[in-house]
Amino acid sequence: MDGSKRNLRDLAGHARLEQLLEVLYNSLINLMIRDMIIVKVTCQDIDTARDITNHLLQKKLISSSNYFPIKSASSWTGKIQEVDEYLIFLKTSDGNWEKVREEVIKIHPYEVPCIIKIDAKANKLYEDWINEETK
Repeated sequence: MDGSKRNLRDLAGHARLEQLLEVLYNSLINLMIRDMIIVKVTCQDIDTARDITNHLLQKKLISSSNYFPIKSASSWTGKIQEVDEYLIFLKTSDGNWEKVREEVIKIHPYEVPCIIKIDAKANKLYEDWINEETK
């Protein structure tokens, strides 16, 4: 009987170790998952939107972008003005936020560019693709 009790204790200890390893593994996986963000940038024309997009794609800092024409209204140097601009949505992982912001500031022609981080969620396959493209 003593041998049977010892085997049961060994099995119980082994099961706890497996549970602990599973928790540890899942925790590590969650740390490796990078949250998705959209970086919103405005610029004066489609050529600038393309240049910013291509620059960031070549550096593998974004997975993709969307850009489209908008009307913007603002107060600039004490005057209210309405202008035609392009809005760019840059899709990337949260870990790339600082690098994307720095790169946009470097190449953006505006004195005060609009660069806004938006936390986002997407379907798992799309987020996986973003993470793969922006490693």
